[in-house]
Amino acid sequence: MATRRELCEEACEKEPFGEPDAALHSALPAILLLALCLTSGTGKRRSAAFFLGWLGHVLADALTHAEDARLILWPLSRRRFRGPVSYWNRARHGLPFALAEHGTLLFVAARITSRNSPKPG
Repeated sequence: MATRRELCEEACEKEPFGEPDAALHSALPAILLLALCLTSGTGKRRSAAFFLGWLGHVLADALTHAEDARLILWPLSRRRFRGPVSYWNRARHGLPFALAEHGTLLFVAARITSRNSPKPG
C-alpha cells in the first residue's frame, strides 16, 4: 500500500500536473501578479483580493504541510519548506489542527447562513 507522500508525488509532482501544481502553490507567481494588478488601472480591488487570497493559501500551505511540503519559491528554488504542523498527520498535531479548522469552518458557515436566512415576521 502506498504512503500518503507517495500518492502525493504520483498525483501532483509528475507530468502532466507537476509544474502547474508547483506554480499554483508558489508565492512568487502570486506576488508578481499582485504587483502587476496594483500597477494596472482596471479591476484592482477584486484582482488584488484574489491574489492576496492566493498568497494566504501559500502561507497556510507553508505552515501546514510537513511531509508533503510544497515548493514555496518555485521556479527559483526546488527546496521544500517543511511546516511545523501537518493538517492530516496525527504525529504532527493533525488532530488538534483538524478540530480547529473544522470548528472555524462550521462557525463561518453558521454566520453566513444566519445572515442570509429570511427574518421572521
